[in-house]
Amino acid sequence: MPTVTPEHVVPDGTAPTRLDYYAAQVVPQIASATQARKLRRKGCLVVNGVMRDDPVMVGAGDRFHYVIPESGRRAVEVPEPIPVVFEDDHIAVVVKPAGLRTSGHQRRTLTNALPTVIAESTEPDALSWPHPVHRLDIRTGGLVVCAKTARANVGLGRAFQQRLVQKRYLAVAIGRLEGSGRIEEPVEGRAARTRYVVRRHVPSHMLGWLTWVQCWPETGRNHQIRRHLASLGHPILGDDLYTGDTDNVSKKGLFLWAEAITFHHPVTDEPVTLAAPPSRRFTRYVDWHRDRWLASGDTRTR
Repeated sequence: MPTVTPEHVVPDGTAPTRLDYYAAQVVPQIASATQARKLRRKGCLVVNGVMRDDPVMVGAGDRFHYVIPESGRRAVEVPEPIPVVFEDDHIAVVVKPAGLRTSGHQRRTLTNALPTVIAESTEPDALSWPHPVHRLDIRTGGLVVCAKTARANVGLGRAFQQRLVQKRYLAVAIGRLEGSGRIEEPVEGRAARTRYVVRRHVPSHMLGWLTWVQCWPETGRNHQIRRHLASLGHPILGDDLYTGDTDNVSKKGLFLWAEAITFHHPVTDEPVTLAAPPSRRFTRYVDWHRDRWLASGDTRTR
């Protein structure tokens, strides 16, 4: 099988980092630190011309070569539009459609589609393939930050690990949730925190009430917002996973949207704040619930 054997030079300003973790962040073909460690031990990840069996730190100016089977990866166009809301030579922020996986073994993923929607970086440490630095569930649409250079990938990875990135989600919850608050229900035995603010109530002939609610996850647990709103008795519209309710209009999708993100640019350190309105599916379907309520002659006050 053909192989790729490129050289990578750790850019100036990079703090000393374990090679295994660093390589997994900057080389798209290396999926994890575990894979990087295996490559290093096999002599397929060589630092400054020296094969290293033991863990090694790398910093600015260090060079390493890697030998990885070529996957034959090709960019894949997807039918859904993927808007680009911010882009420079180091990063891009795109809007992932609901229903599209962020990454994975399937051909039709956001990762595989990225070269068709964003420009190739001209920086010397440009990644061979743009890399989403975080994920959204397949059923959740909204903003995803992608790295185009090694410096950006490392910097953004650390920012997410240190919880320096603020994300805001919009959810349509079933029932009439009131006010604002903070949910601190553990998720899978681990501490989890979500702040929320109610923005709007919509009467529904089918479900009683629907609530537009903005959520700020302060931790990043699996399905955290979905679990937390369900724990209040107000699951997200379309979320049959945490309610067991097969009548929860799940065929219309999950009404959860990553609508805003704030972080510091990993290279320039400039603050970046971006927002993307939810897809028209949100407003159309919620308005349909309201219109059905109006047509029913229900006299409830909004």
